[in-house]
Amino acid sequence: MSARPRPLPRLARALLCGALLLAAGGCGNPTLWARYRAERDSWHARKLVDRVRVNPRFATPHDYARARAAFEAITRRFPASTWDRAWRPGTARDVAVISGSAAISCAHLDELSGNPGAAIAGLERIEREWAAVRPVARAAAIARAESCERAGRLGEAAQCWRAVALADPWVDPASGAIDPQVAGAAAHAAGLLRGQGRGAAADSLLDAVDRRESAALATGRASASRPDHWERLAGLRVLQGDTPGALAAMRSALADSAARRERPRLLLGAARLALEGGRPDSARAYAALVDSGYGRGPRADGRLVTAEAWEVSKQPDSALTAYAAYLDMNSQNADGMAEARFRRGGIYERTGRWEQAHSEYRALQAAQPTHPLAFASMLRIVNHHLERGETDLAHLEARNAVDQLDQILATQSDDTVALEAGATRAELLVKLDRAAEACDALTALWRRYGHVAEGAGAGLEAAALAERALGDPARARDLYEEIATHAADRAARDSARVAALRLGAPRN
Repeated sequence: MSARPRPLPRLARALLCGALLLAAGGCGNPTLWARYRAERDSWHARKLVDRVRVNPRFATPHDYARARAAFEAITRRFPASTWDRAWRPGTARDVAVISGSAAISCAHLDELSGNPGAAIAGLERIEREWAAVRPVARAAAIARAESCERAGRLGEAAQCWRAVALADPWVDPASGAIDPQVAGAAAHAAGLLRGQGRGAAADSLLDAVDRRESAALATGRASASRPDHWERLAGLRVLQGDTPGALAAMRSALADSAARRERPRLLLGAARLALEGGRPDSARAYAALVDSGYGRGPRADGRLVTAEAWEVSKQPDSALTAYAAYLDMNSQNADGMAEARFRRGGIYERTGRWEQAHSEYRALQAAQPTHPLAFASMLRIVNHHLERGETDLAHLEARNAVDQLDQILATQSDDTVALEAGATRAELLVKLDRAAEACDALTALWRRYGHVAEGAGAGLEAAALAERALGDPARARDLYEEIATHAADRAARDSARVAALRLGAPRN
């Protein structure tokens, strides 16, 4: 009986594995070996940076330094000056992308460690150094745009997004698929440009990208996912105010042979486009196609569009009937159910049928007590009575609503619901002439939820109440200064800073 072979020692096994890897890669292929080393080093570096990203607040300077050093080692070993000329698809391109991505990761670490200026400058440098490797330069430009937005440098962000939109087609030439960040760059840039009062520049950009992508579709240079490409082009035309062009793009998407599985979604998209573009008749026609031949979910969505289209057409009874058909069919969609009930209440209210409106609002509150539209319906009931001078009824409804909201807040663990309920409660307190309580409630919301825009908004409302309703400018100024210093939302900080300056320096 022959003896079984003894297993190799661990070191010998490791050396043998290394030899086999070299043999598989080919000892005479330095590019393949370079890719193996780049991938290995990148994997180790990512493990280090994962520790920082999980919770940046608890990361130590040593954690940042170790992760940064690991990525910097990759960029030194595979510099742009060597690899930027050999980036065509293949092994060399893979090395270039790994090295460029490592450089971008260094910039991300700068921002995570609290130095956005260094991150933005680093990303701009990467764009220049890796200009010949478009995937890296594009990723650096997108990262710089995002960093600029987070830092409030919106003009620079708009230019970054604009450069990406003009330089890169939506279809990635390597994968043949649409790159969603590139496809969204023009819309993002246009929004920022319009926010800076540069509407002509936004329109020019959208038109240039529209012409380029239309040509790509016409000449067959588009992606395999042509319906998606047409749908995105429709969205771009909506931003240009071109509803006919947007609908034409949606019809092209629907006519494409690859659209069969996506047809219900595309039909609903066309219906929504028509509705938002002021064409309710076309919206109903598209929605009817969905309602006549597809599954329960799409059919229900089509009925909701139909109801809204009748409402826009000022046909209230037809709209009520369509909303009822939706409610009868679609008990699974909580948001849709709430919207249908709220809209039915609004139609009844506008057509002088208050009892039916009141019943609809009450049914919404009973069925979905924590939905934002349930809170909005509370305010609609109170406002209805106030507008008619029925102060006693308004106060009775407001007190009942406050009691209901107190019960919700006592048991609510969802911060989004608690913030919405708290803001509604404060608004009702104002209507009850209890401005001091409302101011206290809004201040508490701000101090608990100041990390989100809605929380900062509550703080601004509290300061406005202190200034105007309570006649306490000192309290208002303190709140404005607090928000200007600590709010996460930049717009809220700017508004608070302006208001604090208007109120002047505190008196000693």
